[in-house]
Amino acid sequence: MIETMFSMQPNQLFEATCGSLAELLRKPDSIKAELSAEEFRSLCDLLGKIASSRKDTLTLKMKESIIHCLGFLSSHALQTNLYGQILTQLYATGEIASEPEMHFTIGESIADVAFSESSPMRRNIFTESEETFL
Repeated sequence: MIETMFSMQPNQLFEATCGSLAELLRKPDSIKAELSAEEFRSLCDLLGKIASSRKDTLTLKMKESIIHCLGFLSSHALQTNLYGQILTQLYATGEIASEPEMHFTIGESIADVAFSESSPMRRNIFTESEETFL
């Protein structure tokens, strides 16, 4: 799915791909373990470019999904410099974002980076209660 994102043009399929990737990254045992540090950096750069793009073809929902992807990239075993890479992309997106909704989403994602796998946003609301999540 990640390779597909590198070559896709913005359309409805791309919006679904962004949402699916965010849901995949929400789980702690997802595809992040398979990425090398260089692949991780290139993925962060790609997601950051998409999130901070000013193109009209990218909907607010696409950008919000991508911002959630950036937040969900963090994990307890992640190297410190890779945390910095995620935060750099989120801060850059926040400087460019003009919609207030995006600023709220960026704030949620920064909290996701800080809490990592313990973030309340990572809870499956259908199978886990708030009491049993942590």
